[in-house]
Amino acid sequence: MTARTTTGVEPSLEQFEAAAAAFLRERRVPKIDRAQHWGIGSDAVDLFETDADDASAPGVIAARDWQREKAEAGYGWISGPPEVGGGGLPTTYQVAFNRLESQYEVPDPTPLTLGLHLIRPTVAAWSTGDLRQHMSRALTRGEVLGCQLFSETEAGSDLASVRTSARRDGDDWVVSGQKIWTSNAHIADVGLLLCRTGDTGARHKNLTMFVVDMTTPGVTIRRITQMTGAASFNEVTFDAVRIPDSRRLGAVDAGWKVAMSTITSERSAIGGGEASNPIDVNLLLEMVRRYGTRDSLTLDLLARARIAITVAEAFADRCTEQMLSGELNPAMFSVSKLLLTDSLRKVSELVDHVLGPRIVADTGEWGAYAWRLIGLEISAYSVGGGSDEIQRNTVAERCLGLPR
Repeated sequence: MTARTTTGVEPSLEQFEAAAAAFLRERRVPKIDRAQHWGIGSDAVDLFETDADDASAPGVIAARDWQREKAEAGYGWISGPPEVGGGGLPTTYQVAFNRLESQYEVPDPTPLTLGLHLIRPTVAAWSTGDLRQHMSRALTRGEVLGCQLFSETEAGSDLASVRTSARRDGDDWVVSGQKIWTSNAHIADVGLLLCRTGDTGARHKNLTMFVVDMTTPGVTIRRITQMTGAASFNEVTFDAVRIPDSRRLGAVDAGWKVAMSTITSERSAIGGGEASNPIDVNLLLEMVRRYGTRDSLTLDLLARARIAITVAEAFADRCTEQMLSGELNPAMFSVSKLLLTDSLRKVSELVDHVLGPRIVADTGEWGAYAWRLIGLEISAYSVGGGSDEIQRNTVAERCLGLPR
């Protein structure tokens, strides 16, 4: 049984879960509890996928193959619109599949995350015709990788200040400008591009969204090496790049609404379950047991980290429940994201204290040096999808009703 039965009848949630569980059992192996099998396999605790130099990297290929396999079985976009290849089932079914899948060893989905959770819903909501049909289905099958071309050197948290311009020229738009900190642009096939199409003084009113082919002449991608040694961020420049008007999303000068829908999707992915618990809690507790002591400071830091993780997980579950019931204020995802980031900071403080020199130099001890990336990568969580400061403004204005 796929997401829908062969007769087109919606299966019950129990039927769906049974079929999904059988699908996963046939194709994947269950995850092992690394805390109970200490020293076996990888001890990696990265918050993000290990860097991929290009789209031919083994991890990227594995992620695409698994996504295609899920799509062929009807699990590629379970809750998506049927007219663009989705399953048309309630979001509860997608949540159920995600929970089942999390119990199995599957390829890291990071190369596909932006395409599936940001670009696909935006294209499905704001485009028409061949673009909507082809792009949505290609993303669902893992045939197309995407990136988000929003941030600029002077328009990061203040997204309305973007300067990359798009000028109409017949049936095309000519784009010039620069984007920065673009995750996975070097492996992406397409990018979601926000441009200014009018007077810069108008800010929110003169922005337009496009889908750009990253191989278009005039697009230059330069990788940025991060402090972890990876280079998944990029600088992307546009030198008179021509984009057909058929690749425009939404109305001309109405790109702010399109961008806000994309950002809502991003924040829901980060704060609502897709990345709600990147920490293996059992592995963390076992690491503290093996390398830590029972001094008061260690116990205090451990308690703070464990409480923060529990609160973040509980609030993410609450957001999911409210989303399924249709009662969710989207600004609640900002609260969830702040709680997630706070929990990661507390984990980082605990890890630094317990491991000490082991986190600076690799002693060869399993489950020690690998934790160093938590402290280095946490900044990406506090910036991605809107900085912590922007999230707090959102909560203040849209949840608490405070003035701007």
